[in-house]
Amino acid sequence: MPAETQLLYFHFILRADDDGIVESYPVLKLLGIASDNYKLLIAKGYIRELNADQVIIITDWLEHNSIRADRKVNSIYLPLMQNKFPELPFIEPKPRSDVKDNSKRLCLPSTDSPRTEEVKLSKVKKSKVKLVADNPPTQNDIIKYINDNNYNVDGEYFYQYFTESNWIDSKGNSVYNWKQKIITWSKGNKNGTVKKDSWDDPKYN
Repeated sequence: MPAETQLLYFHFILRADDDGIVESYPVLKLLGIASDNYKLLIAKGYIRELNADQVIIITDWLEHNSIRADRKVNSIYLPLMQNKFPELPFIEPKPRSDVKDNSKRLCLPSTDSPRTEEVKLSKVKKSKVKLVADNPPTQNDIIKYINDNNYNVDGEYFYQYFTESNWIDSKGNSVYNWKQKIITWSKGNKNGTVKKDSWDDPKYN
């Protein structure tokens, strides 16, 4: 195989998760390698494409890589692989015999090995997200933020609108980030300050 194709295959192996599955597009962008090398690996049977987003599985993954069942974390794409290529073998995770309850660790999915920590961090971040309605800003907070950043939004109108709606936007969604809402209003308001009759315009929500 051409050197570039071999390099691409090598990086796929490095970035694959415990089931040999990897999102190939970021790797192609990182290496700056032509897509012909990707197509060659598919044609030669070294990899198989799971979906149109170029998520692939390394065909002979288990022949060259092994992982203990009590350390294995299922890929988030495993159901897709089992549905599309049921003939491909995979390791079923099992709890350690010396651990009473290992179920929490086993249920954490991963896209690839380096990202397992990201999964944990995202869960922590998600648990910290709170509704604006639980701790709403004052009108002065809003006006100060608008003035400090030179946003083209009327702070009094903005405050009144979301206070009356209990921080629910026109689509019925709870507001999690009032500052982001101000940015959205400002971007949608290119021709002047947001007026009262424009509050329910979807572009401001």
